Amino acid sequence: MVRSSASVAKSRASMAAVRGMSSHPGIVPNLGTGSMGMAMNQIDPRCSVLCELPDKPGALFVLLSFFWKHEVQLTAIESRPVTGSDQTMTIQMSFAGSREDPIIQKLVTDMSKKCRSILVLDEKVVPWFPRHISDLDLIANRTLDAGGDLESDHPGFNDPTYRERRAKLAEVAQTYRWNEPIPYIDYEQYELDTWGAGECIFRCFHFVISLSFHIIYPLSSCVNRTMYCVLHMSFLIFLSNGTWFFFVLSLPPVYDELEKKRHLACREYREILPNMEKHCGYSNKNIPQAQDISMFLQQCTGFRLRPVAGLLSSRDFLNGLAFRVFFSTQYIRHSSRPLYTPEPDICHELLGHAPMFADPAFADFSQEVGLASLGASDDDIKRLATCYWHTVEFGLLKENGELRAYGAGVLSSFGEMSHACENVTRDDAPTYLPWNPEVASRTDYPITTYQPTYFVAESLADAKNKLIEFTEQMPKPFYARYNALTQTVWVDKHIQREKDSLSAQVEKVSYGS
Repeated sequence: MVRSSASVAKSRASMAAVRGMSSHPGIVPNLGTGSMGMAMNQIDPRCSVLCELPDKPGALFVLLSFFWKHEVQLTAIESRPVTGSDQTMTIQMSFAGSREDPIIQKLVTDMSKKCRSILVLDEKVVPWFPRHISDLDLIANRTLDAGGDLESDHPGFNDPTYRERRAKLAEVAQTYRWNEPIPYIDYEQYELDTWGAGECIFRCFHFVISLSFHIIYPLSSCVNRTMYCVLHMSFLIFLSNGTWFFFVLSLPPVYDELEKKRHLACREYREILPNMEKHCGYSNKNIPQAQDISMFLQQCTGFRLRPVAGLLSSRDFLNGLAFRVFFSTQYIRHSSRPLYTPEPDICHELLGHAPMFADPAFADFSQEVGLASLGASDDDIKRLATCYWHTVEFGLLKENGELRAYGAGVLSSFGEMSHACENVTRDDAPTYLPWNPEVASRTDYPITTYQPTYFVAESLADAKNKLIEFTEQMPKPFYARYNALTQTVWVDKHIQREKDSLSAQVEKVSYGS
């Protein structure tokens, strides 16, 4: 049979969609508004059948010919073990279409004539997951904390100015929608100081107290306690004249201190960061804007940033990576503790994570984790999140025989960088294990201290390839790929996402607004 050029083109287009390819690489179109946006969000219907047919040459070919005849796209096929001695083989097939579609009904009728039996399978119910990038609007605000609200042990808990600032930034994130540019943030001077532009200034009577110590204190042995106190206070008032004096306590700026340790970062990071300084405004005097970074990353690898008010669950956060979307905070740590943060902030996100998403191997690696999380069980989500911690957060690799960092938790902390890459021979040296996702997924970790164990990959490509092998061995109810052209997730099996409070919102949200 000779296929027409139109048929060949149609086949190629279908394969491109399956592989997540675009005929225009790098271009991610806006899907429009109103019904078009809604249409793109609809799940591609799937139908699955279980066929028993004679175990003889040509039997499967006959079934496949019906798909050609009715122009139905076959999305998955797998054989089942033959049981008994009746020379029967069992084949499960999944294909595009719904059982209510007249074409699908004709296909199943034709197949039934060549099968000993055929069973149309019910939908496999899986945990809810986003199918279109607009679905991320439904999970972006499901933060584990309240964004602007802080725990009592947070450095900024008793600072009303800091808390008010956090609440405003949380509002920016909570009102953001998927097809909008990320709003620019006008960072305050104290935020720039914490980032790395200056020094932290604390109010006190340092100059006055110093003088009083040298002039008034010697009189304490000559007069009674009451007279000493009166003289001391009178002297303070006289010198200060009711005004405040200041002194500067120098604390190491985050950006400058990390720059000193940049040689311990992997080659990819060292090559990317100068480009981001040039194109995104990275410097010790400026906090780069998320929108500028997002546009830069999209040109490099198709990744983008999305503002978020606080921590998300592991499932929601990993689901975003499947769409090459990284949920990023926009607030900065409290100025009283510039070298410590109890939660991810812009120092961690922009100095640790963002540069690595411009590397193709790392971007692919991160998306594989995200795709594996779609519809996964809670146990598998925990395993994937643990792998994520030991790689994207605290991963190391070998570079010319030396340890180098590619995980954001290391790259954004010069203390962790020294501990991980320079503390190899000391008594308190951490444990180094070769990168093995199976072992890493079962290895616990602390969240408030330096890591006791690091997993070391041979390269970013090695980290990615071993992770793909690991995810392929995980029991999954379906196979998922991301189509960058339509910004949707393609699945090969007949599935149904669990009904929950989120599912009801899918039908109500306006994706074009």
